[in-house]
Amino acid sequence: MDADSLRPVARTLLRTYQVRSARSRNLAMALAKGSLCSWNNDEVICKEGDPSSCMFVILKGSVRVLKKDIKGAEQELAVLPAPSMIGQMGLVDGSLRSATCVAVDEVGALSIDHDMFNEILTEASPAGSAFRHLLLSTMMSQLSSANQKIRDLISDMEQEARQVPPSQEIMEKEDPTEEKVVTAGKNKSSSERLLKIAGVLDGWDIKQDDIEDLDVEFLEDDDMKRTREARDISRKHRW
Repeated sequence: MDADSLRPVARTLLRTYQVRSARSRNLAMALAKGSLCSWNNDEVICKEGDPSSCMFVILKGSVRVLKKDIKGAEQELAVLPAPSMIGQMGLVDGSLRSATCVAVDEVGALSIDHDMFNEILTEASPAGSAFRHLLLSTMMSQLSSANQKIRDLISDMEQEARQVPPSQEIMEKEDPTEEKVVTAGKNKSSSERLLKIAGVLDGWDIKQDDIEDLDVEFLEDDDMKRTREARDISRKHRW
């Protein structure tokens, strides 16, 4: 498929994932390196647990995303319309397919295998740059969405914690001080859990115990020393 015919798809993808640092013409050139493929209704595009060998850019139709629950039953997570991207995370981190994707009606797509994915990703060209920006934006969008879902989950948990059983409510009315202590403890626990989960998703999974034990030595080179001395002299003259 040529780049010119893919420009509307590229334009929609850039708008969907709010990529303002790339042009649709350049992204279309990157997408044009993929191979056309298609599936009929209810055909499996990729299966949960399988190796991630390629990603897909959906050009036509829709895709049902299914994931097994704790009992092994498949639950529908979403229905993705065209144009959209699926399977890119497996190529980024080498993980297995995290969900099963099934075609809804007739689906047409571009398949970008692992070798071509790496080639585009490392390509020093406007096309490679546009593809990288799109990929980063999709990951940021997933991260932001996951953070919001976790915030909502913690908020629901806090609301449930405030719903005190009748017998417990009577005891707390008899001793208001004890009620405040218990409630404060619950809120603090929820806040700590929220911070920890959000920290992991944001890439700030830092344990204070590990930091306190570190012996960090700061080394100052000649340029840094001259800059510091000049700044000190400037401060003295100012005062």
